[in-house]
Amino acid sequence: MTVARFIADQRTRFRVPHAACCRLLGMSVSWFYKWQARASTGTLTVSETRRQALDDAVALAFEKVKGRHGSPRLLADLRDAGWTVSREDSGRLDAPPRPHRPPDPTSSQHNPAR
Repeated sequence: MTVARFIADQRTRFRVPHAACCRLLGMSVSWFYKWQARASTGTLTVSETRRQALDDAVALAFEKVKGRHGSPRLLADLRDAGWTVSREDSGRLDAPPRPHRPPDPTSSQHNPAR
């Protein structure tokens, strides 16, 4: 849940004014109303649009190499494809985590009966 969603929920559930919640949380009331207007129309900001396009490009590049490249190589591949990507963006280039595999059972007895 985002801070803005929390503020909106306080108004809906407990009738707490938006201004009071913003003041208590140290947020700007104008920021909240800007978020509320954007959320109601469903429009994305320029940076959100770019992030979505970058995420799609990363998924496509990762799928293209069948998951064999890490973030440094994917970063180079995206730059070759014309993207302007920084090392800070490379954190988003990581592959989704693989499922945890339990350790192999051993036949040794760590606590033998005495």
